[in-house]
Amino acid sequence: MLVPSFTLHRPTTLAEVHGLTRELREFDFLGGGTDLLCNYKNRLNAKPHVISLTHVAELRGISATRIGAGARLVELEESADLCTAFPVIAAAVAQIATPLIRQTGTVGGNLLVDTRCYWFNQTPDFRVALGSCLKAETHECRVVPNTSVCYAAYSGDLGPVLMVLQARLELAGAQGVRRISVHDFFVPPAGDGNGAHRMPDGARLDGIGRNTKRPDEVIVAVELPAASQGLRAGYMKLRARDSMDFPDAAMAIALRTDAAGRITELHLVANAVAPTPLLLDELGAGLVGTKPDDAAIRALGERVTAEVVPHKNTHFTPKYRRKMLGVFTRRLLQQLLG
Repeated sequence: MLVPSFTLHRPTTLAEVHGLTRELREFDFLGGGTDLLCNYKNRLNAKPHVISLTHVAELRGISATRIGAGARLVELEESADLCTAFPVIAAAVAQIATPLIRQTGTVGGNLLVDTRCYWFNQTPDFRVALGSCLKAETHECRVVPNTSVCYAAYSGDLGPVLMVLQARLELAGAQGVRRISVHDFFVPPAGDGNGAHRMPDGARLDGIGRNTKRPDEVIVAVELPAASQGLRAGYMKLRARDSMDFPDAAMAIALRTDAAGRITELHLVANAVAPTPLLLDELGAGLVGTKPDDAAIRALGERVTAEVVPHKNTHFTPKYRRKMLGVFTRRLLQQLLG
């Protein structure tokens, strides 16, 4: 399908970007375009103006403590400093799409990848024939009928990994620069006033709100705390085709142990089963301070399976996706604990 007509803007500095966001009423930011332009071809919420961030130098650069949001995914795989400090990042990137897409896709683009759903990510003819969905042209969710909440699932891979590494994001917009944890970027604290659409329980954003980024803001960089370099971390994902597909379910885990092998710190995030990555640290709290055996690890996997409830919005059934989260939890813990 053809990309619809739009005006492309090519700023070279963040100052120029902010000038365009003040001038234009409807626009999208463009990184590598591997997600956005596919949606445009399917006539999914296309805008009349697109602001390319490709030539903004302030968004580039990679070190062991900072990753520019404009860095290409392949650059993360090839960065010796980053691979030494956080090998889990390169391992997760290697599971994203295909080598060709990783040559083009960016760090910021993967963090901001649009939420996905079987009813949403279709051609216009498909959506019209079957009644479309809340995220596209109608006012009702097809996954959970008679609701005005979007249950499309977050499908980026870097978000959950950066969450377990306790990373922060630097964002810049018309109101200035702010820094926020990756967790709070996806799940605002209680009482957050950004006005985005919440899930009924108020705990997290839905598939339309997606995150707490303001429309005019740009992710400038990911900041990695030096203290997190001591964490052992891993990421596993379920997808129909290991060579290219978005995740249908995934788990990221990071932990730290003492000299006796007891867990002193444990972070767990379930991915691609809700509109945002789900922080599950509370489920693993009972393992902190212990040297877990196979029974304890199996019990944690069962708690994850019981806690997370996906919806029927991807290729695999919700029951199978829940089961695989428990399997990934067990496998990752056994791997990280040796």
